[in-house]
Amino acid sequence: MPRLVNRPPAYGLHRGSGQARIKVNGKTTYLGKYGSPESKAKYAEIVASLAQPQLDDATTFVEPVPGKSLLVGQIIARFTAHARTYYAASRELANITWALRPVAERFGELPCDQFGPRKLREVRDLMVERGGSRYGANKVAAMTKRAFNWAASEELCSPTIPMALKTLAAIRQGRTKARENEPVGPVDDARIDATLPFLTAPMADMIRLLRLTGARPGEIVNARVEDLDRTDPACWWLKPKTHKNAYRGQGRAIPLGARAQEVLLPYVVKAGKSGRLFAVCRVALSQAVNRACVKAGVEPWTPRQIRHSVATEVRRAMGLEFSQAVLGHSRVDTTQHYAAMSADLGLEFAKRFG
Repeated sequence: MPRLVNRPPAYGLHRGSGQARIKVNGKTTYLGKYGSPESKAKYAEIVASLAQPQLDDATTFVEPVPGKSLLVGQIIARFTAHARTYYAASRELANITWALRPVAERFGELPCDQFGPRKLREVRDLMVERGGSRYGANKVAAMTKRAFNWAASEELCSPTIPMALKTLAAIRQGRTKARENEPVGPVDDARIDATLPFLTAPMADMIRLLRLTGARPGEIVNARVEDLDRTDPACWWLKPKTHKNAYRGQGRAIPLGARAQEVLLPYVVKAGKSGRLFAVCRVALSQAVNRACVKAGVEPWTPRQIRHSVATEVRRAMGLEFSQAVLGHSRVDTTQHYAAMSADLGLEFAKRFG
């Protein structure tokens, strides 16, 4: 069913040149070297510009006039400009701009002092009516509260506005007609094995590494030679500099046992002293897996489901603590659906599973 919020254009890879690219309305824009912070910042900037309401630049960033309220669209534009710098090397900017787009489209020209919980509920309810999920509708509401909370801290709006918005409770499961997203579950080895022959060799090896490590797809896709610690032949460590929880100051170390090392070694040799191990982007990997499932005649699955499979297997065989070590979780409750990586636990995992 149609949704109010669509996915942003993909951050893709042009294999011939090794450059990142984005395609908008049939036009391809090259962003620079794939995986570089500069290319990701440019990607985020383009996605942000697509999500902006059509406001005149002269009125969007003018200094607030005492006694006169900024428009909702101006608040969103300023928050996006802040996010463009603050989240330059991550995908968060894309999430922010696309989550705020329905609010900008519906109430962009409304003075922000007239925007309250009822208006936000109107946007949320419209998403649900158009087939949006409960999660997506709640995400839009939460991001809007976040934007106005920032605006209040910058003295761009009255602090009473975010305080009032916070009174709008999230949609609870089963309380409305909002669609529920299907939970991400594990994928069995039979389906993975049936799909591998229909993937290119690098993509098939990436899937094998996901199965042997329990890593997030992005951690394998963006793996670089300089992120590898090969000091101990019994267990290599992949230590990505950028990962999901890096902004929290958390480290990430992924143990690589003998089988994972065997899969990875040819790509290490080919890459040399530095550089990415795989010239494949995350979106391309997911799309390739989907096509391979069709060719293999199996129920479709996604690369991130493999992480759930590994978590289930490791927890069943070795307990919750080992599951924490493998997944890089620091909270027990997150593992049960992330504690610092223990070197001893990681080594034991590499010996038994990787």
